[in-house]
Amino acid sequence: RTSPGNSIGIVDLPNEALATISIFLPQTSVALLAVAVTAPPLSWLNNSTGQRRPSAKSKAILSPSSTSSHSHAILGEGKAKGSHDRSIRWDVLDFEDIDESNANHQQLTDDDSRSSESSDSFEEEETLANKLSDDDVGAILVCIDAVNKLKRLKLAGCINITGRCLKPLCRSVVLEQLDLSLVKRRQCPYYHSASETRITETVVLPILRSIVTSPGNSLSHIQFPK
Repeated sequence: RTSPGNSIGIVDLPNEALATISIFLPQTSVALLAVAVTAPPLSWLNNSTGQRRPSAKSKAILSPSSTSSHSHAILGEGKAKGSHDRSIRWDVLDFEDIDESNANHQQLTDDDSRSSESSDSFEEEETLANKLSDDDVGAILVCIDAVNKLKRLKLAGCINITGRCLKPLCRSVVLEQLDLSLVKRRQCPYYHSASETRITETVVLPILRSIVTSPGNSLSHIQFPK
């Protein structure tokens, strides 16, 4: 029992409980949750003492263990093992998975109205990816140690970023593919033209230069807005 003065928030949950919750979330939402339980997104990139590091709770969320007693109790032995089989390696990050999860939920709850809408009207809806800022995306990249792990990054739907969020990828030698087109799979390649996006050349190019000039870099493909 709690009183208004001592209410329990998600950060008060045990690490094992948070790890179990993360099993049910799309990958990018897992990263957002890990950021949220550590510190506000703004503080991850603007930290005077250096980049932040994930807390113990964040690490539990990012690497859920199938041996967790919560996983076994809630999911059952077989399902917990299945969840471990899909453990997140953080070598691929596609921000479209947030919106796909939300769209699936909306389709289940309001299938009749959804079926009457065109694909264009669906794509024009405000989505979570649309709302993410450079601070949000940058915090995720720091939290998952993207500079050392991330091979493919697709910023689908992140129309409010300037590219400052890519700073945690400076001098990465593991990044292979970077998609800045902001386009989702069901959209025309020209859906977000270069003149309509907030991607800023003077912000992005120094970051990309630091990558391509790093000895042993793996970058082979960059997709810009058309």
